[in-house]
Amino acid sequence: MALPSNPQTLANYDITKSDQAKIFVKKVSDLFLAIVTASGLSSILNGAGLLLGTALGAATVLNTNLLIKSVDLGTVTTNQTVDCVGATSVAVRLTISTAVNINLTLTHLALGVPVMINFNNLGGAPQTFGVLATQPGGTAYTAVFWKTSTALTNMTSIGLSVASGGSIISSGAAVPTSNWDLMMVAN
Repeated sequence: MALPSNPQTLANYDITKSDQAKIFVKKVSDLFLAIVTASGLSSILNGAGLLLGTALGAATVLNTNLLIKSVDLGTVTTNQTVDCVGATSVAVRLTISTAVNINLTLTHLALGVPVMINFNNLGGAPQTFGVLATQPGGTAYTAVFWKTSTALTNMTSIGLSVASGGSIISSGAAVPTSNWDLMMVAN
């Protein structure tokens, strides 16, 4: 949704002059109508109402357009990939219901982005679940570590065995170590 006028121009009107006051009131009315309609609010909440730092002044560097990547992959039978380009947070849920080892790859995952993964094994036997990730430029992360109550597991090379009927939920973020590592804590 494009606003009918730039709100910053409202400051240029001298509302003590009747002709400018009429234009000012009309522009404010049009802006409110654009914002408070169902489609206007929907567009703003879905990212069309992007507010850049330049709107707040030259000294401010801010982009409030937050991309939350939330994906329910459902029941899967093959390896899965989720593109995280530009995401400010990532949440993924997936389930298996057959005897299959699964890898989840998070592509274009930036440093510091919070990640939550929920994996469910309904496959009838213990299955191995692995997680891989790539940097925004496409280079593979050195490791994806999951810390469970018993061990630290490298999900890129070993993966984690999840019991039949078991679930594992893990959360963490990519950290700027000497290598790019995604550090997760499994619950």
